[in-house]
Amino acid sequence: MVSPIEFCAIARETTVLVSHQETSADFEYLLADVLKEIPPHADFKTTRSRGGYVFHLLVEQGLSYICATLPEASMHQSFTCLFLIKQRFLEGSLSSRAWTAQEHELDRDFGSVIAAIVNNCNSGRTGDQISHLHRQVEDVRGIMAQNIERVVERGDRLDSLLEKTQDLEQAVS
Repeated sequence: MVSPIEFCAIARETTVLVSHQETSADFEYLLADVLKEIPPHADFKTTRSRGGYVFHLLVEQGLSYICATLPEASMHQSFTCLFLIKQRFLEGSLSSRAWTAQEHELDRDFGSVIAAIVNNCNSGRTGDQISHLHRQVEDVRGIMAQNIERVVERGDRLDSLLEKTQDLEQAVS
C-alpha cells in the first residue's frame, strides 16, 4: 500500500500560488515555516520535517513545488508527483503568471490538475517505470499465491486418492 501524499502546493518564495490537500491538517501554517528556510533563486531538491509530516521540495527557477506526506511515505513517489506537477505547470500559460500572481490566485486554474496528479500518484498510476514494475510484481505475487493454493489442493486430492488406492488394495488382498 502506498502512503498517500496529503498536500501539494506551488509557491514563489513565501507566496503559495496554488495548493491542494487531501486532509484537514493545517499544512499552510507548516509550509510557511518551511518556505522561510528556502534560499531564493537556488535550484535543488530537499526534504524537511514539520508537525509530524515530511515536506518534499523541488525548487527550480524560483518556484517551489511542495508535497507533504507521512514519514513512512516513499520519497520516490513524492518526487515523482512533484516532477509531474512541475511538468504540467510549465506546459501551460500559468507559469508566466506565477511571477505576478497573488496568494492562491492559481487555485481555480490549476488546483484540479494538482488534485488529479495527487490522486494518480496515491493510487500508483504515475506512469513511471518503477511504479509500473511494482504493480507487475504485485500482480505476479497474487498469481503465485493462487497457484500455490491450487498445488496444495491437488496435493490433498492426491493424498486422498493414494489413501483410497491403498484401501482398495488392502480390501482385495
